[in-house]
Parts: sequence; structure tokens; C-alpha cells
Amino acid sequence: MTCYLTDATSADDVYEAKNNGIVAYKLYPAGATTNSSSGVTNFQAVIPTLRAMADAGLLLLVHGEVTDPSVDFFDREKVFIEQKLKPILEKVPDLKVVMEHITTRDAAEFVQQGPETLAASITPQHMLLNRNALFLGGLRPHAFCLPILKREEHRQAVLAAATSACPRFFLGTDSAPHPKHLKTTHNVAAEQQKLIQGKAEDESWLQLQTYQTARVLQRGACPAVQEAACGCAGIYSAPVALALYAHAFEGAGALDRLEAFASLRGADFYGLPRNTSTITLHKEDWTVPAEFEFGDGVVVPMWAGQTLTWQVTAA
Repeated sequence: MTCYLTDATSADDVYEAKNNGIVAYKLYPAGATTNSSSGVTNFQAVIPTLRAMADAGLLLLVHGEVTDPSVDFFDREKVFIEQKLKPILEKVPDLKVVMEHITTRDAAEFVQQGPETLAASITPQHMLLNRNALFLGGLRPHAFCLPILKREEHRQAVLAAATSACPRFFLGTDSAPHPKHLKTTHNVAAEQQKLIQGKAEDESWLQLQTYQTARVLQRGACPAVQEAACGCAGIYSAPVALALYAHAFEGAGALDRLEAFASLRGADFYGLPRNTSTITLHKEDWTVPAEFEFGDGVVVPMWAGQTLTWQVTAA
């Protein structure tokens, strides 16, 4: 289990967490991604807390992006390494750090060339997709995630790191099942009915959408469906992740390294026992469903409607 690091997290909190079985803290720069509003704003101020984590043997799991609006969106990871992560490693050299879901050549090389206390997790989307996926045939909200997809040169570097023999790269899906309507559209008429019945989850949001609907009606457009004001960041890969990783490793000629990447390296770096149970992947073509039921709605998976050549057949 992990805890959420904030500006207010104290050394005493760290030791209490350790005594209660916590193995790591997650560092979100405030505002960097979904549910990060309570994240760290002052990196210098948390150094004593990070030193306590190193002393207690807890890991730091990092969402490695700066939030400075003057930094190009596609450069946020590179700048984070230079401005935030390097100073942390210099000031707390014994702290074990995982850069989660790395996306760039810069991050891959930084980890490869870094100390044994530094590792990285890698998602299927950052191994298989580049930023073109966001715009193929139009804007593709289901390919939008944070950290955002990067250029092809970065995808290739991340793929090479994942499929290498380096033990400090391992699986981390960052799977995020956002309902389809929060990625694409909202059915305003249905939400208005929920409000009448006292079931709307967010009345202020609905009031805004109702206002926007009125504006659209004035323009003669369809009132029932509106664009989402903010397409949620995240790719839902969980049901197909292992098949996607197998696809990527096979393409790189490194299937023999998939088990270590998926099952061994992460546990070893965390200092946790390796799992003794197994799963079986079978090579057979199948089509990924277009969507899955998700509460009262649906969620669209990565690779929706496309063919994969690997699938989990036993667990």
C-alpha cells in the first residue's frame, strides 16, 4: 500500500506509515494530473520528509512532470528531471525512487545511467503509441493520457528500455478507467433528469452544461449531446495490458524478457516477495471489445476494436 505525499506530510507521518505496513509514498506535483490538487507545491520543503523515508526504507513513486505553464506540454518530463528530480537525488542519495510511467528518451537514459536506487515503470501506451495517435483521423480523446504521448523517437527509446536487460525498468500500466462520457461527450438531457430526481453527482457542473446547452440551442445545434468541457486524461488498459506488453516485446524480439519485466523486476526493486502464482498467455488473434460496462456507463479500452495476437487464457 502507498500513501499520498503532500506539503504537510511530516517525518513522524512517515515512521507511522512504515509501522503500519506502508511501502511507498506517491509524489504528484500539484496540478500535474488527475487527483493531484493536494500534491506537492514546495519540493525543498519536503526534503526532511524524504530523508525520513530513506531512513525508514520507504520508496518514493514520482509522477515526473513540472506544472509551470511556461514549459511546453511535451517537455514537462524532461524539465522535471533537471529541475526537481536531480536535486532530490543529490540531497537524499539513499532514497529509492521510481519514476512512474516514463515517456521520453531523456527519462529512459536518466534511469539507465542513474544509481541503483533509481528505477522506472513503463505503460503499454508509451511503448506502442506516439503522439500521432492523438490526431489520427481527428482528435482522439481515448489516446489522451498524462504524461502525454510523445514523439516517435521517445516511444522507441522507452520501448528499448522496457525490453532491455536492465532490471530497473518494469511494468506499470497506469490504467485509468474514465467513463466514456467524461472522455468525449455528456448527455445533458439525461443529467438534467437526474438533477430533477436528486441524483446528479455535480450540480454546479450540470448548471454550467445547461447554460451551454441553451447557447447551443440558440445556434440550432443538437441539445442532447455536448462536448465534455475537459476530456479526462487516462487510458484504460487493464483488460488488455498483458496482451499489449506481449505484443510489444514480441515486436522487439524480446519475449524472453517479458516475465522479468512483468513479474520479477518490480518486486525485486520494491524489496517485496515475488509472486508464486502464474498466468498463461496464448498466441491467438482476437478483437478487443469496443467498450466495457462501467457502472451506469461504459469505458473504452486501449486498442478498442483492433486485433491482438496474444491473450490471457489462464490465471
